[in-house]
Amino acid sequence: EDVLATADETWSIRLSAETKLGNLLADCVRSAAQTDVAYMNATSAGGSIEPGPVTAEDMSSVMGFDDPLFRAQITGAQLYELFELVYVPERFGNNAGLLFSGLIVHADHTKPAFSKIQTITLADGTPLEREKTYTVATSEYMASGGNDTGQIANALQWEKLPVRMYEAIFAHVRKLGKLCVSPEQRMHEIGRPENDNAPF
Repeated sequence: EDVLATADETWSIRLSAETKLGNLLADCVRSAAQTDVAYMNATSAGGSIEPGPVTAEDMSSVMGFDDPLFRAQITGAQLYELFELVYVPERFGNNAGLLFSGLIVHADHTKPAFSKIQTITLADGTPLEREKTYTVATSEYMASGGNDTGQIANALQWEKLPVRMYEAIFAHVRKLGKLCVSPEQRMHEIGRPENDNAPF
């Protein structure tokens, strides 16, 4: 067995809430693509990693798709729009949340659709500037507008990278040696998303 790293605790995916495992998977994409930001659909992931040695098979079991990765330029305004889109109740009911890396998002679910996202900063706390352009990476599925994100994804000029999801995950986890993510909370929420139908 190809042991990539070790895990100290059980890490599980939740589709509608931030988890360490979800953060790690998004970190893997951002690391491989060397972008400011990475995001992907939570619904591509599931299951959990148990304490002990973590193999390539373990890591591929929590990510359902070995898509090629894609990279693009995105404005701060488009990132705000992307997260607003995610929490529109109809869309959220079908698709749940995003796994993301490089950002900290503050949402107020007591507000109506398209006015829920209060602030977005980069991971270091620098405010996201709406006029500024950032680099972003995601899976082929999401680059094609998957999970009802076409409103944003279709407006971007995506470049296909010579790396696929599993390769990105294995490389990043092997580099870590022990499963870990940066300690900051990435998703700050007032209330809970409406229409949360997530089965896990």
